[in-house]
Amino acid sequence: MTKSKKRVLAVAISVAGVLAVFCTGYAFWAIGLPEELCMNIFDEGWEGTLSYSMLSSNLKEIISEEEFSDKSPQDRLSMYRKLENLTLDNRPTTDFKGSTSHFKSPYEEIIEIDNKHYYVDIQIDLDAGLLEPKVVNFKTAIFSSEAGA
Repeated sequence: MTKSKKRVLAVAISVAGVLAVFCTGYAFWAIGLPEELCMNIFDEGWEGTLSYSMLSSNLKEIISEEEFSDKSPQDRLSMYRKLENLTLDNRPTTDFKGSTSHFKSPYEEIIEIDNKHYYVDIQIDLDAGLLEPKVVNFKTAIFSSEAGA
């Protein structure tokens, strides 16, 4: 084997090694990120943790970017009603890379409109995506009561 062929082979092996290390690191990052995001959702809420681009194409057909970003109580409740008891991916929650249902306490939000409290239990299931996790389920259950009752 000539010297130039040995150099080309050495460079090719080095590049393959670097790519293997990068791919392994990326795989660990992509697999762990959804679970970390679920912990952030539970601690800080989904609004500051998830972006519209993370929603699956099925969820984007149901929720517009405007609805997703609107923070008024009436519009937020309207969005939650669209998602009430909606399961788009029927896999068991243990099959997702991350799920808010893995926690002992449910993730919930309380909305007050016209002296009426709405308690919204939220379940968010995530899978690893190529560049960012994908939200495949955003399921809500809504309960209401009069304020002060």
